Amino acid sequence: MFNKILKSTALITQYVPLNSSKVYQLFPISNRLKYPISFDALMGRINSLIHQYGLKPVFKVYSNCASNEKLLRKELKNIGGIYLWWCTETGKFYIGSAKNFTGGKDARLVDYYQPSRLCKELSSFKVSRDVASDMLEFPKQFWNLIILEICEEPFDLDFLKSREQFWMLLIPTYNRSLVVGSNSRGPIPEDQRQAKSAIVYVYSVESNKIIVGSELLIWGIKETARQLGIYLADLQACLHSGQLYKNKYLFLRSPLTLEQQAKWGPVSIIVPSVKKKTTEVWVYDAKSLEFIEKFSRVIDARDKYNVSKTTMSRCLNHNISYNALLFSRKQLH
Repeated sequence: MFNKILKSTALITQYVPLNSSKVYQLFPISNRLKYPISFDALMGRINSLIHQYGLKPVFKVYSNCASNEKLLRKELKNIGGIYLWWCTETGKFYIGSAKNFTGGKDARLVDYYQPSRLCKELSSFKVSRDVASDMLEFPKQFWNLIILEICEEPFDLDFLKSREQFWMLLIPTYNRSLVVGSNSRGPIPEDQRQAKSAIVYVYSVESNKIIVGSELLIWGIKETARQLGIYLADLQACLHSGQLYKNKYLFLRSPLTLEQQAKWGPVSIIVPSVKKKTTEVWVYDAKSLEFIEKFSRVIDARDKYNVSKTTMSRCLNHNISYNALLFSRKQLH
C-alpha cells in the first residue's frame, strides 16, 4: 500500500515557509504539507539532525513490533525518553514522549499493545487517536518503533517536553500539531473538564445491598479511580460488566432513584447459587468477534493459549480481551 502511495503522490523535498516567524517556521500548526515517507528516508532525516546538533546516535530501532514485543518490553523497562512509531502500510510516523516506556502502571508504550486502549470509545489522551485508529487496522508487524533518545533520571516533565519539541523538527505526519502541549494536554478549567468528562455514579454497598442515599457523583473515570484509590482497569471492568468492586462499590453510568436503590440486589442474590457455573469457554477474535473454537473446560483453553489462571478468570468475568482474543463463558452469536 505504501509503495502505491509513494508512486501516486508528488513528494516535496523542501518546505516553503508560509510565515516570517522563525518559531512558526520550525513548529507550524497546519500549513505545512505532510506526506508519506520511506523508512530509509526517515532514518536519513533523523541522522541528519543528530549530526547537525551533535547528539547521541538513536538509542534503538525495533522493526516488526509484533515479533519484538517481548524484547522491547524488557529492554525499555523503567526508562523514558522520546519515541517514534512508523507504519509500513501508510508511511506515516508519530513522535511522543514517555517518562516510562515499559514497566509500571504509567508505561506509555504498553498502551499501544492493548486493544481496549486503542478503541476510540476508551482511548485516553495518552494515545494519539490517529495512531490508535491505524493500529487497530494494521497489526504490530506493520509498525517499527524508534527510540530517538533516552533521558537520564532525574528529569522533570518540562525537560521531557522540551526534548519532544526538538524532535518535532522531523515534521511527524500523525501528530496533529507540531507544538507540544497544544492538544489540550495541560490542565483545563474545572467547568470545561466536567463538560468533557463522563459522569460516574458510585454507590456504597453493604451485605450485597446498596446503602440508600450513598450516591456519589464523580466527573470522569480517571478521577473516580483516583478518588477511590483503585486501578483504572478494575474500575472500567466493573463499570462495563455491572459487577461490584470488592463487594463495596457499584459503578453506574446512570443514576438510580431511591426506590431503585432500595430494591437493588446483585444477580447472585436474586438467583441463588442453584445455577451451576459453566466451565465451557468460547474463543473469539477480539476485533471482529469471529468465532475461533470452543473448549469444554477452562483449563484446556488456558493451556492452549498459555494464559494464567488469574488472567483467564479476569477475561471471563469482565469481558477483557487478551492477546487479540476474547474468551467468553457463553456463545456470543
